[in-house]
Amino acid sequence: KSPDEKRSSQKDYIELAAVAALLAFATFAYERRRRHLRQAALLASVFVLGLWLNYSLNIQHAASILELSSPAAALGLLLLVVFAIVSALAHRRIYCHMLCPYGALQEFIYRLVPYSLAPSRRLVRMASRLKYLILFGIVILFFAFDYKAALTAEPFGAVFEFSASKVAMAFAVAMLLASGIYKRFFCRCICPSGACLQLAAQAVPTLRRSKARTQETSEATAPETQQGGGWRDI
Repeated sequence: KSPDEKRSSQKDYIELAAVAALLAFATFAYERRRRHLRQAALLASVFVLGLWLNYSLNIQHAASILELSSPAAALGLLLLVVFAIVSALAHRRIYCHMLCPYGALQEFIYRLVPYSLAPSRRLVRMASRLKYLILFGIVILFFAFDYKAALTAEPFGAVFEFSASKVAMAFAVAMLLASGIYKRFFCRCICPSGACLQLAAQAVPTLRRSKARTQETSEATAPETQQGGGWRDI
């Protein structure tokens, strides 16, 4: 290998090790359920995944998976994407709660703002469904109309990429300001990637319940034979 290739390879492995260490710590913090550990994980995500690597799970990764292609070229980012999906399938949304650097920024800004909104539960439920409608719209635009720009609607990279367009930066800042008065506004109401992970988290229990109902139906309708004084399934 050339010197440049060696340096690039070493850089990839350093980034991979840093991401792996952060994932391990975030998992530990999630399982321990300690507030100070969670805050440490969120702060680390801002510096490691945000300011240093600019890694964030986004809807483009989900589209790549649906197209049966690799969701990321960098090893560290690939590990992050796989971890986020697997943990969601295991009904542990560790990425959203512990690792998303944009979500972490929203939480820190919320603590700095003295005024906050307290919407009714009904309004919160209605607003939380908006992200699923946005996800549906992105899917239609991309797969039905081949509108690739729909996959770049999320503001994650813009806030950590100082060369982002003015429109992208303005949207990212606006979402952060909104989160100052309503905790994690973007995560709760807008985020299509979060909607994907939530659907993944709900998929496994739904499939299990469906399988259990099928088995119960099969057992209830199975033919029976009488032996002695009782009944036994064949």
